[in-house]
Amino acid sequence: MLKHTIINIDNKCLDLLLTEDEIKTAFTRALDHNNAQYINANICCKCWPIDSNKECCPFWKSIFGLCENCEDKSSKDSEGTDCNG
Repeated sequence: MLKHTIINIDNKCLDLLLTEDEIKTAFTRALDHNNAQYINANICCKCWPIDSNKECCPFWKSIFGLCENCEDKSSKDSEGTDCNG
């Protein structure tokens, strides 16, 4: 599934379509302390806290590595919620 995002480069807006895997890779890169100089502290970290969704393996649980049994949609998630709703 593609997700839309917008970035600004040289004060110009650019639309991007990213896969969830590309987002996870970029997020992991942003968390790496070796890349801290690339994170603008003035606009950083406005997305927190993330309220977890009780669906089985939603995007946010997946990106934070909180998913359990992602391949088995008939199982229950880590909070005991039925994955099928």
